[in-house]
Amino acid sequence: MKILYHEEKTAYISFPAGLPKDGGTCEFATTICLKECPQERNKLLLATLKFFEIHNPEYIVKIIKEQVAELECKVLYWFWSGDCPTRLTTKINQIQKYLGDAGIIQMGFTRNIELWELSQQIPNMRFVLTVESEEAAESFAERGKVVGVPDYKKETVRIYLEGTCYAICGDGWIGCGSWWIETAANVFQAYCAQCYENLRGCFTNFQLQTKP
Repeated sequence: MKILYHEEKTAYISFPAGLPKDGGTCEFATTICLKECPQERNKLLLATLKFFEIHNPEYIVKIIKEQVAELECKVLYWFWSGDCPTRLTTKINQIQKYLGDAGIIQMGFTRNIELWELSQQIPNMRFVLTVESEEAAESFAERGKVVGVPDYKKETVRIYLEGTCYAICGDGWIGCGSWWIETAANVFQAYCAQCYENLRGCFTNFQLQTKP
């Protein structure tokens, strides 16, 4: 089964958007997020979610690794659509750990704080916590982790590291944006694999970890 989609050397994992009571996975969505969300649930996303629900982590990792290699992707993006609900937090974290240990570069956006916190221990992963305000982003400054604040009107995301906004990604889907990244110095195309290769955007100050 195909569970990854790709563009410009980035593979995407997508779950159904919306609240769980409506068949979605966005358990931690805010009112404005739900109102502005352009995503629609479809059979493919539902099938991907079902795949993660019924299979064990080892098998899921095996399939992801095979498809990342087949697609020749450099980055695996979690939750281009949807998010990780509480009931899947432990399982998704285990999958992410296995992939990190296998040398897969991972990134993505989530509102699941527990999963985001756990991801900080995974090698070669840059997971962004989505919050709704600059004040909320600054509150995470002492943790030294990456936070994103969406601008729903501009369809951009302000990226914060250690409480300071250092980039704006956008002109596309507000989950991350996908067309350009603006830094203090310049404006670039915002394909995730290119940001990884050039250590900008979400990958600013990212340090690749290799096994000894």
